[in-house]
Amino acid sequence: MRAYIKFKKEMTDENYDKATNYLKLSMKRAKDATFPNIVNSQKDLETEKYLCNGLRHLSKGEFLEASLNLKKWVSNNEEIKNTKDYHIYRILANCCEAVTKESYSEDYLSKIEENKRFVQENKLPRQLYEMCNFAHTYVFLAIKGMDKKTLNKIKIDMARIRCGKEIIDGMVRRNEVKHSARELNWLNRLHPKLITKFNTVFYSYSNSIIYLKDSAIREFYVWLEKCLEVAVQFNAASLWEKSWSSELTKQITNGGIPFSRFVFGHFVQSLTLLKNKGARFLRDMPDDTLKLLESHATKRNDFVNRRHDMREELPNFEINKVASKIMYDLIKCLPTCIKITENKFAPMYEIEILWNKFPTLAILFSDKELKNESQYCIDPFPLITTSGRIRNSQIILPTYEKVVKWEWPKL
Repeated sequence: MRAYIKFKKEMTDENYDKATNYLKLSMKRAKDATFPNIVNSQKDLETEKYLCNGLRHLSKGEFLEASLNLKKWVSNNEEIKNTKDYHIYRILANCCEAVTKESYSEDYLSKIEENKRFVQENKLPRQLYEMCNFAHTYVFLAIKGMDKKTLNKIKIDMARIRCGKEIIDGMVRRNEVKHSARELNWLNRLHPKLITKFNTVFYSYSNSIIYLKDSAIREFYVWLEKCLEVAVQFNAASLWEKSWSSELTKQITNGGIPFSRFVFGHFVQSLTLLKNKGARFLRDMPDDTLKLLESHATKRNDFVNRRHDMREELPNFEINKVASKIMYDLIKCLPTCIKITENKFAPMYEIEILWNKFPTLAILFSDKELKNESQYCIDPFPLITTSGRIRNSQIILPTYEKVVKWEWPKL
């Protein structure tokens, strides 16, 4: 069955439309074939059809059809449920289903979290983990009432993992989306303490009546101030090493206020200063974002210090949109936090990358001694190879040696 061999090749190359045509030809010719041959039965071809259709629909962003077909493939392959392929397509079907539902049960997010852990523990493809991440973000935001245009961005990035540029461009035009869903990916890259606090603030804001929302907004600014503090500490340490604190105190407040007493406005000034001084991770920080932060420094003071009645501001203040606009750029200069899980093979260290609530396992090489169970900061967006190794990442911390235990700021 030459048509079947061509079908398998096109499936490998992810040319699903061509694969569909070859599979139809194979099924037509199979009516006159003797089994078993290159496949065991006609039923096997029918099962292959579900997988091909599922991946074809997914590549076009048609998630409902993808979910239905992948589920049929899974149900027809119970005899191989202990294999990686079975679990890959089982989880992929769940991810597709997640972005098609109108409502979600209380434990729906925990089911996605279980899938993420399963992918990690069983070393399934990294692209599948990304799909789970996007599905988790989609469901979380859908529950919080995010608008459909924003949710469509996440769908586009999910499809992007499985398809080419031409199809994506068409989806972008159809959905009138100009930016990638990675605008929201900061939700998955924050330290667990920061994301937990944000979720608490957002929940409080979403479930308060209009005239009680000012309390949640004040808490939001406290959270954002902590993010700015982390960004300033990290980038100042990368630039000035052990003298970072004294340099900031001297250049921002002329020595009048120590860094430990800096507030929102000082941190915004510090980011601008660090960018002008050439801090590596702030070079691409847009001036518009810094100006946006400056405007929120004033709003923060009004809300936190209750300078006047802010209730007129409440209807126009949307925490999720404010956070996304700022964090899309700020996340690029926030450090990645890691925890050492095994150091007996130094200079090769087994680590957990601590972001969101679900750590990623990886290998880090360091010529400095790192202690077990200690937390350290490395570059934002570390490059992780397919074998799980972090490449070209520098430990950047507030000491001359750039290796010291990092105590994450308390919230």
